[in-house]
Amino acid sequence: MVKTKEDFKTLIYINEDRRLEPDLQYFDRDNAELGERGLLVPVIGTETKSSFQSLFEHWVGTEELVYAMADYSEVVEESLAAMYKNALKSVEISVQSGAEAFISWEDSSTTNISPQLFEKYIAPEITQWNRAIHSVGKHYLLHACGYIAALVPIMKNMGIDMIESASPPPTGNIEPWEVSEMLPDHIGVIGGIKPTIFQNCASTELEEYVENLIFRMKGNKFILANYNNCPPGVQPEKFRLVSEIVRRRIN
Repeated sequence: MVKTKEDFKTLIYINEDRRLEPDLQYFDRDNAELGERGLLVPVIGTETKSSFQSLFEHWVGTEELVYAMADYSEVVEESLAAMYKNALKSVEISVQSGAEAFISWEDSSTTNISPQLFEKYIAPEITQWNRAIHSVGKHYLLHACGYIAALVPIMKNMGIDMIESASPPPTGNIEPWEVSEMLPDHIGVIGGIKPTIFQNCASTELEEYVENLIFRMKGNKFILANYNNCPPGVQPEKFRLVSEIVRRRIN
C-alpha cells in the first residue's frame, strides 16, 4: 500500500521504469478456442482500470488518497502522469490484437468517488483510450456496476460504446432504461437482471421480470444479462429460460 509521500515517489519510479511489450499469443489461443460461439473481450490498461480508480482501490485507499491530494498534490499528480503514460501504451498494444472490443473494470460508483473527481481524473484518461481504440475501428465497454446516476452525464462524452452492468437498487441507483434515456443513441447498455431475481424467483416470476425488462428497453441498444455477478447455486435452467424468452421475441 502507498501511504506516504515517499511511497508515491516509489510508485512513480515503478511506472517510469516499467517496460511494456506485445504478447498476443494468449488472446490468439483463447479466441481460436472460442470460435464463433461468443465475443472475447480483453481487459485493457496496466491496472485493469483507470489510473485514478486504481489508486483508490488498490494502491492507496479512498480516505488516504483524499488526504494525500490535500497534503502533497504535486507528487500525486506526478504519479498519475506516469500511470497514464503506461496505461495508454498498454491500450495501444492491445488494439494490435484481433480483439473487436475491450473492457476495463472501473467499478464506477459515487460510493467512493465524487462526480467532480471522476470528471477531472478518470474521464480524460478513458477518453484518450477510446481515441486509440476507435482509430482502428474497435469498441470499448465500461464496467460500471454501482451508484452511477450522477456519473452517466459525464460518461456520455467519454467515447464509450457500452456501459456494462448498469445496476438498479440495491447494488446501484439507476434502472437500465433510465441509463439509456440519459445517453445518446449510439451508446448501449448491458445488464438488467438482478442477481437476487435469478436466485430467489420462481420461473414464472423470472419470466415476467424479463418480459417487462425487454419491453422497457425496446428501441434502445441493449444486451440482456445478469448484472455484475450471479450467485452460486442458480440453476442452468433459469439461463435457458431467459434465452427462450429472447428467442420468442426475435421470432
